Amino acid sequence: MKPVLMIHEIVYDLFQLPLQDYILTFDDGLFSQYHFSPLLKKIDTRKILFVSGKYVCRSNQRRQTYPAFYYSTTPEDARKSFDKSSGFVDHHYMTISEINYMRGLGFEIGGHGYNHIRDYSKKIEKRVEEMTDDVEKMIGWMESMFGITPKSYCFPFNKEPDLLREILKRKGIEEFFGAERIDVNELLNTVSN
Repeated sequence: MKPVLMIHEIVYDLFQLPLQDYILTFDDGLFSQYHFSPLLKKIDTRKILFVSGKYVCRSNQRRQTYPAFYYSTTPEDARKSFDKSSGFVDHHYMTISEINYMRGLGFEIGGHGYNHIRDYSKKIEKRVEEMTDDVEKMIGWMESMFGITPKSYCFPFNKEPDLLREILKRKGIEEFFGAERIDVNELLNTVSN
């Protein structure tokens, strides 16, 4: 099996890498992933978009505010620029139609939680409830928006609680991605040095 790359923001320098040698996983459904879809489509490898229902663009304003990210030198610079521009804002993400477009190009759609939760409650009863609710909401949303039940899941923030993994398995999720992935920034740094 090919090693797996973890990709968030995409910049032009990414395409100097031998991307066909990796499984490409794209976290968060960021608009730069859609913007570069014509180039990504040409790469002969498995590609998975991991999306969260809460972080989907519901507006059309981003096209005027977003282009500076495309010309950043590295994904790290793009992320810094993203954070300075108010971070998790609606227009930094793909719309449902853009996600479906990428699906039509051959990208798989995987789950990334509905709310992209960083930390769960410390009380076990509450934690089970939060995890179960988020997974059920994610599955329902993906079924209604894309007509699919996800078979793969990427842990938000690469945190992999055993309890969440068990809940996901019971809901039919078969494949998991997390901290074992290679951060594309690390790979870019080795190429540029």
